[in-house]
Amino acid sequence: MARVARTAGQETTNGLLIRLVREATLWVLGAMALIMLLALLTYDPRDPGFSHTGDGGMLHNQIGAAGAWFADFAYYLCGLPAFLFPAMMLLAGWVVFSERTNPRPMEKKVMITRFGGFVIMLLTSCGLATLHFVNQEMRESAGGVLGKMVGTGLEGVLGLLGATLLLLALWLAAVSLFTGISWLAVMDRIGYWVLRGGDATRLWLKELRDRAMAQRVLKETPANDASRITHAFRLATARAPKPAELKLLTQRIQQLRASYAKDEAATTALLTVGEFKRDEKLNATDHAAYTVLCNLILNLDEVITRE
Repeated sequence: MARVARTAGQETTNGLLIRLVREATLWVLGAMALIMLLALLTYDPRDPGFSHTGDGGMLHNQIGAAGAWFADFAYYLCGLPAFLFPAMMLLAGWVVFSERTNPRPMEKKVMITRFGGFVIMLLTSCGLATLHFVNQEMRESAGGVLGKMVGTGLEGVLGLLGATLLLLALWLAAVSLFTGISWLAVMDRIGYWVLRGGDATRLWLKELRDRAMAQRVLKETPANDASRITHAFRLATARAPKPAELKLLTQRIQQLRASYAKDEAATTALLTVGEFKRDEKLNATDHAAYTVLCNLILNLDEVITRE
């Protein structure tokens, strides 16, 4: 029993130690990512670096001599995609941190796959930058030395279009390997939000249309339900309502008026939809009730299909 308890205690201690180390890794790699980012952002070609000795003046890079050297080397090698280095550091820290509750060591195959994905993403980014961007501040091309090797080399074999398509396909695959992102899931999510946004916009426009039509009906007809309902029905269908239709709509407007008369909050919410300016002289309860009635009329099959 004592041996089992001692083993359980060791496992608990090891799990706690692993969690603390992985949490610390996030902070360390996050700080490294910030240092790299600041070094790249404050790069000055007058500072001494990997590819030149500088002008001998004071350092301009906020990270000092090491930052100036790193920024010059990164821009010389990779060009603008050098900003992927701090991104890699930050993501690596997050990957380690996300496994903090897992007592087992991280799988080497997964880490190697992610690193390979980063290398491919870096190479393809450099190639694409060289083929399609120009930056006069870079000592080499916009994609650095790697961009010249990859982009220009593929362009000589496949042409600009072929090289671009191949590099783009490899870039998408590399991003999936590096980050674990599924592009199919991304497309599904984007489609979901686009459709949801479209539905919300369509509903907002319908409510705005209904309120504008209700205001027109209230202002253009005498203050009795039969005249107002007939006018609204005629605007929507180009005909007067039949006696049975008028009776049903009259009963409905009375129900709506009674409902909104008891609920001031619902009345206010309905009448503040959109930017259409409401005529404050109109009775709010009537306006809300006729807004819903206009919505009912405008959603008749006869109005939608024009049959």
